Amino acid sequence: MAGKAHKHSPETRVLVAYAPSCSFVGASTGSTGNNGDGRFLHLRNPKSGTRSCYILMDESLQELQWFKQRYGSWFIGDSVCEDGSLYLASPIDPIFMALPILEEARLKKGDDKGKFRSLEDIMFLEGYPAYRQLMPTIRNSIDAVCEVKEIGTEKYYRLDDCKVLGWLCCKVKQTSDALKSSGTNLFSMYTEEDLNVYTIGLLGEYLKVDPWIERVCNYFRIDLEASKKVRPPAALTTLPSIPFKATLETKSSNLSKKVKRVPQPGASKITSFFARPRNMNIIFRSDNQMQL
Repeated sequence: MAGKAHKHSPETRVLVAYAPSCSFVGASTGSTGNNGDGRFLHLRNPKSGTRSCYILMDESLQELQWFKQRYGSWFIGDSVCEDGSLYLASPIDPIFMALPILEEARLKKGDDKGKFRSLEDIMFLEGYPAYRQLMPTIRNSIDAVCEVKEIGTEKYYRLDDCKVLGWLCCKVKQTSDALKSSGTNLFSMYTEEDLNVYTIGLLGEYLKVDPWIERVCNYFRIDLEASKKVRPPAALTTLPSIPFKATLETKSSNLSKKVKRVPQPGASKITSFFARPRNMNIIFRSDNQMQL
């Protein structure tokens, strides 16, 4: 379902996202619809601090990844989207997003543990109003990394280093176990230490080295530099090799079997399908694809 084309509406894009309870749900940047709506949020990257785009769907925060091949297009409806890029959205624990903010909010000095503050106060960041929309999601799990003090009906929070380390160690264990049971034989051949190194390297995409990655490495007795050089197993990134002789035989066989194609009556030229797409609103599809 697409709305009428508007003069300044964005061009169509393709997004594959996890939408557990959505069928056809409209979404747009800055949308503030129901919990089922997809809302684009501009937040700070938890590691670099740069402004990045995320999606909130069913109170599930998802990060966006962009992939583009040199040549490619999308057939959408009765038109072709010339931009063949693909956006993928995958769930991310919102505590990763809140961790650097909680660290700053306690205003720690020296050996002082810092101050307790309300979640509303902590999540107020100038230039980033979208953090307010994350509050219901963060409130459900903030106890895992913070000390909580209740005064009357109000709750106040302060980041606790010991709780954060315990939470991160659980993440390492859960991720390592998930890799072992993923059905990928390569990970089943890894030692426990190798899996921990690999997992900490993955967490390093969302955490600052100082202090969190350093502390996790110290806990598992893993070399910090090794965790920075983590790469996927070679067999996951390479294609099976084909003998050179077999390749030559295949090429010569294909050349000898070339057949001149005769157009069928009533067939349309392939160029007729490549029309410039009309501008469309952002929509979700029932197969968990969203077009931007």
